[in-house]
Amino acid sequence: MTRKYVLLSNDYHDTQCVVSPDSSGYININQMRRAKKILCGIPGCTCSGNLGTRGPQDVEIEIDYDLHGSLCAIVHPLGELLSVQERKED
Repeated sequence: MTRKYVLLSNDYHDTQCVVSPDSSGYININQMRRAKKILCGIPGCTCSGNLGTRGPQDVEIEIDYDLHGSLCAIVHPLGELLSVQERKED
């Protein structure tokens, strides 16, 4: 099985981050924190929401709570997700 990746971006800070949702599109709180820190790690900055994203994305992002009451995100692809082979390293 090929692992899928999603590229998230923040056009205000011109930053990008790759996350790896599970097969249902679920991104856990640890991945959310990591994405937020990479995309907008400035304390008090109001450029973005829970994931640190801003501007057009390749996925629709739904912020929700998991069964344990922890914040999570679910991504719904608008196009094709990047597979391991297609992932580009900077």
